[in-house]
Amino acid sequence: MKVLAIRKPETVTPPKVVEANQKAVDALTLNSGTWRVDGVPGLYLRCRARAKSFFIQRRVKDALVKETLGELSVKQAKEKTMKTWGRMKAKPAAGDVVTLGAAFELYLSDNQLAPKTESSDLVAPCATGYRTRMPHDLGYAPGLLPH
Repeated sequence: MKVLAIRKPETVTPPKVVEANQKAVDALTLNSGTWRVDGVPGLYLRCRARAKSFFIQRRVKDALVKETLGELSVKQAKEKTMKTWGRMKAKPAAGDVVTLGAAFELYLSDNQLAPKTESSDLVAPCATGYRTRMPHDLGYAPGLLPH
């Protein structure tokens, strides 16, 4: 007896495409999802519950980069896409970014201070003052300097 695997046929949903004219965009209903704008590489229209907004999507060095353009006319979105397309760059990973607070703490832990400096009445208050004053100066809540 021969056994056959029964599988549902793959249903490929065609991508939603809208023509690159204002009349076609205006005809789309709100909350209808994301549409690719035909004829403009990387330009998409997001139709949400209350508004329609454009965004650009491009792959740069194997990273998908998106930039929101906002609620614009089709003509404005095309112009902005053409200006922005070549300047799009991959954003650095969160682990690659070093904040001022993290850099300062790393500096204090990695660098040996001279015994005279360490015992000085200026060093301890300076480091403590940094930890309390810097967040205030940068607009963070006391003691919550981002790392």
